[in-house]
Amino acid sequence: AYFQLGDADRAKAEFLTVRELNPPQQALAVITQYLDAIDKIERAKKRSLRSYVEFQVGRDTNVNNSGTASSVAVPALGGLIFTLSPTNIKRPDSFKAIGAGAEFNYLFRPDLGAFVGADFRQRANFTQDTFDNASYDSRAGVSYGESTNQLRITGQSGRYTLDNDLSRRSEGMSGDWKYTVNPSNQFNVDRKSTRLNSSHGY
Repeated sequence: AYFQLGDADRAKAEFLTVRELNPPQQALAVITQYLDAIDKIERAKKRSLRSYVEFQVGRDTNVNNSGTASSVAVPALGGLIFTLSPTNIKRPDSFKAIGAGAEFNYLFRPDLGAFVGADFRQRANFTQDTFDNASYDSRAGVSYGESTNQLRITGQSGRYTLDNDLSRRSEGMSGDWKYTVNPSNQFNVDRKSTRLNSSHGY
């Protein structure tokens, strides 16, 4: 009954107690089958893998995040007007994008675990390929506490490319504490420190 209700811990305790009573071989075989099934459940609880894949197709009215003016006046130079490069003027384009990621978690015990994960995103414009970009992010860390009161310490690393050239890289650490009061209320406190390095063709 405990096994059918999903209470593997109590079911295991009862099966072990009965096994110590030297039951008939037929009953012992059944007990062994249930204990094997419970062992598989316990191993599965220690490991979890989450993943996702996403696709996008759309229209962006400003792929280069620029203004509409083709020239700008500089007050410090007496209002001298400079003509902007075409790449610095708002451009629309259609785009396609893909994203994927995964995270693996392993529990050493119910209140202590470790995790590692990675995410990848890439966006390609149909005509304005100078503004194609991609990001690669990875993370690893440890978690302490039950799921309702848990602290996670994470090390992170990221890369961002623009037009197939490395534009920015980042490394950092973060801490996140989550406390669940009830299914409708939750507290979160987090702290993050990140170092950014910009480069071109690095």
